[in-house]
Amino acid sequence: MSRSDTSLPRWAERLLTRLASAHNRDVVVGDFAELFAWRAGEDGRGRALVWFWGQVLKSLPAFISNGFIFGGAMLKNYATVAVRNLRKRRFYTALNVGGLAVGMAACLLIFQYVTFEQSYDAFHANADRTYRTILASERPSGSFVEPFSWANLGPEAAEQLPSIEAYVRYHPNYGTATLAVLEDSVRGDAFREDAVAFVDPSFLSVFSFPLIRGDVATALTEPKTALLSVSTAERYFGEADPIGRMLEVDSWADGVYTVTGVFDDGPANSHLQFDVLMPLADLTESGEGQYAESDGWDWTNFITYLLLRPSTDVAAVEAGLSSLVMAQHAETLEAEGATQQIRLQPIRDIHLRSDFDIEHAEVNSARAVYFFTLVALFILVIAWVNTINLSTARAMERAREVGVRKAMGAYRKQVVAQFLTESAFVNGLALVLAVGLSVIAMPVLNKLGGVEITLSVWREPKLWLGFVWVFGAGAFLASLYPAFVLSAFDPVAVLKGRLGRFASHAGLRKGLVVFQFVASIALLIGTYAVYQQVDFMRSQSAGFDLDQVLIVDRPRFAGEDYRETREVFKDALLQQAAISSVATSATVPGQGHNLGTSGRREGAPETEERMLSMSWVNEAFLETYGMNLVAGRNFNAALETDRSAVLINETAVQAFGFDSPEAAIGGGIALEGGAREVIGVVEDYHWLSVKEQVPPTLLVLTGGGGYFSLRVDAANLESTMEAVQATYNEVFPGNPFHFFFADQHFDAQYREDVRFGLLFGLFAGFALLVACLGLVGLAAYTASQRTKEIGVRKVLGAGASQIVRLLVVDFAKLIGVAFVLTVPLMVWGLGVWLDGFAKHIEIGPQLFIVPAALVLTFALLTVSYHTLRAALTDPVHALRSN
Repeated sequence: MSRSDTSLPRWAERLLTRLASAHNRDVVVGDFAELFAWRAGEDGRGRALVWFWGQVLKSLPAFISNGFIFGGAMLKNYATVAVRNLRKRRFYTALNVGGLAVGMAACLLIFQYVTFEQSYDAFHANADRTYRTILASERPSGSFVEPFSWANLGPEAAEQLPSIEAYVRYHPNYGTATLAVLEDSVRGDAFREDAVAFVDPSFLSVFSFPLIRGDVATALTEPKTALLSVSTAERYFGEADPIGRMLEVDSWADGVYTVTGVFDDGPANSHLQFDVLMPLADLTESGEGQYAESDGWDWTNFITYLLLRPSTDVAAVEAGLSSLVMAQHAETLEAEGATQQIRLQPIRDIHLRSDFDIEHAEVNSARAVYFFTLVALFILVIAWVNTINLSTARAMERAREVGVRKAMGAYRKQVVAQFLTESAFVNGLALVLAVGLSVIAMPVLNKLGGVEITLSVWREPKLWLGFVWVFGAGAFLASLYPAFVLSAFDPVAVLKGRLGRFASHAGLRKGLVVFQFVASIALLIGTYAVYQQVDFMRSQSAGFDLDQVLIVDRPRFAGEDYRETREVFKDALLQQAAISSVATSATVPGQGHNLGTSGRREGAPETEERMLSMSWVNEAFLETYGMNLVAGRNFNAALETDRSAVLINETAVQAFGFDSPEAAIGGGIALEGGAREVIGVVEDYHWLSVKEQVPPTLLVLTGGGGYFSLRVDAANLESTMEAVQATYNEVFPGNPFHFFFADQHFDAQYREDVRFGLLFGLFAGFALLVACLGLVGLAAYTASQRTKEIGVRKVLGAGASQIVRLLVVDFAKLIGVAFVLTVPLMVWGLGVWLDGFAKHIEIGPQLFIVPAALVLTFALLTVSYHTLRAALTDPVHALRSN
């Protein structure tokens, strides 16, 4: 029998190598090979293989127990040595742990923010089957997409389409409502409410907003009933039972309401935010108010939600809804050459994917959220790069340790295991610190981001799964490279002091440092650009003079003689020397127009209709807000004809085809309610943020309006405010006094941009801090490695400044390379971002020079301590120590 027939198969050797403990692996494999050969020679190879498997199965318990015993002992040894090495090199350990902790904390904070933003409306039991209807209109004048539709869309769709299980209509109380407690028919305290909504009774079954007082089956089924949030009920009634109490309500549906239920305060991660709910039937079926003569297919003020049955084809439902709408408005749409379609938007997409022309909910951008995820990964990678840099930089220091281990018989994988254990200790300690830092910093994140993240977000599996996966994979990969590099040293060469190609890994470290600063400089340039753009928008003329304009909200309990008391209030205000003018309007700059509609030049075909915006103002509005007429005249309330006249802006002149502002005077604008004569043209103004294009806009005369705008003298502003409030309380007793300043209200439109910049700046600071911590370690290592060179240079006459310049210039070159690589990337990125603004800053050198100078300054200050310390070292000690 040949040797190949009696030798132990190679696969069997590999199996035994894996099963046996490292301390006796060679003995086990050798004994099995010898016995297998004897068995094969005596009984044949087949019987020998049967014997082999029997012995392996019999020995399996011993293999397992020995593996635990000796594996545990080995792990204990690894841990002991790891702790000893980390304590011995406290400075590098602190840098490693500190850098990783800061990077992980920043990553955790961003992951919490992203998880919170993505969790909107996930708490609803029917979230996966609930959709919001979106109305998309296409006209020759342009397209318009909005989440608003008609009152009859939901009921008729549910009747005609069997796939719809239920519908809900939601009608916000556009504007502010006032609610007052009634005790024995006597009005008590009055409260302003900005979060009032009218809904169908199905609202509480489709959405998961549980009642904690009251009956879900009967809530909102009776007219003039109201549901309050817990916090609202406590404001109104304290600890007393609110059920059955009476409220006098001034809103889109006035009257006396009975409280029939209390619901828990809604979570912050809901696109629907409300404090008071009232029956929608009070708007649509009462025979009063705006919808008294409505057929349900005229006003698009309603938001409709549909609950679809399981396994429904969404596309088929959309087609059915669009057919229903087109059939309802076929004649009008055909005459206008227009189409209307209904799309269905999953409610979980509303918060992050609602880039429509108009929106009711407070939404965010999915791109911005995903961008912050990318920033988190960049910061974490920068922290891991520090670990790689510091580990490979200390290759010379650890080389002899590896050489001795290998000379004493250690396998390479044991050396790898030793270094991975050290890395696990560092990453584990950093993770503990990072969790603590992220909890401490959470209030700062909430304030800067304008969110309400609580510790409950830590219960989200998505947060932990994402972070554990990223942290685990990244930490392992970042640790693997240094471990394999350090374990690859040849023991003979190492003990002779020759490291060959592993001596310094300088090229790798330089490349990683460049990467760190490319990321840091890019983030700082982005932050600086955001602040420059926001400042630019704020500095642009909006077409108004908003300074020193005080806005007072109208009284809600004004009575039937409000027209007279309104004039009394205005006259009383104008008698004050500090108030030069008083205007009334239905809306104010920064708050949106009263109406978005379409119109055309009188006499033009319907196919030439243009989308336009309308706002109702009185004759003092232009004077109060400092708006300029370029042609024609202002409103005159004494002229009855001005009730049907309009002022238009310069954009409207062009949109409706007038040759000039002067040519527009006397012309007509055909609207749904009839033609209106143009009596004046005003300069273009930004009713909304200057990042939006100025639309064709019409101003319509009103005698009322919900807001009083007062131009006041800045001197003695406090006493003026007191006088205004006293006058208000005297003329409108029992109404809460509410005011704000026009400039602050207008600037609130840039709140999201400011928040984005603050968050961007915060995390850019984290990235720079982590990168500079890595530089500290590299500077210290470089200085220690060049001690002898520095000593020789000083002996030959080099001064401290020359030595510092020698050491610093290498780092400055790396930052310069990073800057050169970053500029083209950011030119492209900023160009894409700025294209989203109607007016924006130019991409010039100032956007890059300031952040680059800041990074360079921080970096050089970071390394200056160790370089200066090395430069001031006594050359005698430096040469003696080497």
